[in-house]
Amino acid sequence: MSHCQYSEYERENLYKVISKDYSLDYFSGNIHKHSKLRKALKYEGPFTVFAPSSKAFYRSEAGHGTLEEILSYSIIPKFLPTRKLKKDQLLPTLWCNKEVRVNTYHEPEFNEVVTINGVPVKDSVEACNGVLHKINKVLYPPTKSIWRLVCAMPELSIFRDLIECMNLQGEFSENGLPLTLFAPTDTAFNKLAKKLKVPLWSLMDYIKGDQEYLHSVILYHLLGWVLFTAAFRKDHKQEVCTVDGRFIRVKKKCNYGIPELLVIDKLGRKAEIILADVIATNGTLHVIDEVLLPSSNK
Repeated sequence: MSHCQYSEYERENLYKVISKDYSLDYFSGNIHKHSKLRKALKYEGPFTVFAPSSKAFYRSEAGHGTLEEILSYSIIPKFLPTRKLKKDQLLPTLWCNKEVRVNTYHEPEFNEVVTINGVPVKDSVEACNGVLHKINKVLYPPTKSIWRLVCAMPELSIFRDLIECMNLQGEFSENGLPLTLFAPTDTAFNKLAKKLKVPLWSLMDYIKGDQEYLHSVILYHLLGWVLFTAAFRKDHKQEVCTVDGRFIRVKKKCNYGIPELLVIDKLGRKAEIILADVIATNGTLHVIDEVLLPSSNK
């Protein structure tokens, strides 16, 4: 039985809506090849589809699952227009109930945007059996917590060592809170040592020797909520509170059309985000090229 119900005007089913959009040719062509998904989007529902553009598929990486699994991960068995999407909402998909993370940013200091695993929703079209949201990146399910991501990145070995020194691994693991981590690279710590005109080992000894200060340095890089860079407003410095109650600022600017994403500590030191929006099971990780240092006062 069809779930298409026509009201004041006639709407087509999701399969037809997707098939008629030339920017979704790759997505619709592969939905057509998988009879189960094709029949579902034609005759069943309601569904919410986050459909990546064809360009997104051409830029995508291999090794995240079969094509059918990736297509299934883009489909939620509910009717969820943008007005029903909420902050830090986890939605089970048709791929074995693996979840996508929804974030909404409606505050005036941020870009007004809805993201799925950090990917902005560009446009939406309602169908008789659901809603289509168009996006510009292929969605993959996260497989690691923020802590596991830190452990998997060799360029974050110094920051990882400091976290282990304070036995704070649990702060970055699955503890029920959604998180954002701005993780400084080993190069960032080397740059800080050079600025202070001390050897790196001396800097590490100093930081580790003051447990209270080390604790505040680590937590100064952590937010107790999920902030994807799609929410950064151009040429606007927005203060955000870290988990230890101190503030940092985030900013997006463009140099000759190339976006630059910045994090600025209380003393005005600027760190650039060199790897953004790494999706984790408990939030997101951004890799930065400077160490953020808290001031003595909150």
